[in-house]
Amino acid sequence: MSFDKILARKGQSMSQIEIVRTNIGGYMDTSHNTTAITAILQPLSSEERLFWSDVGITKAMLKLYSDASMNVGDKITLNNQDYTVASVDNHKDVKTGGYWKVIVEKHG
Repeated sequence: MSFDKILARKGQSMSQIEIVRTNIGGYMDTSHNTTAITAILQPLSSEERLFWSDVGITKAMLKLYSDASMNVGDKITLNNQDYTVASVDNHKDVKTGGYWKVIVEKHG
């Protein structure tokens, strides 16, 4: 089964706020692009939370699987809760169509 079919069946809607940084004459300008995306959500296991805490991501909460490209530092809004993208891993798999695995931590 392709990832697109799994995403359509099991995914939840959320907002991705992409943080765009542009160098303008030596100064960094920051803007935001908000996009509606769909992702499969799973809570982190206690072992995963311990792993992420050991590498300095102390508020790691969820892992998302999506076909949307994301970057560390982007924001996710789900059910009026804000999360920050802490880690991204691009899985390019011809059989499933590819996906992004994203670890998010509670914002704030």
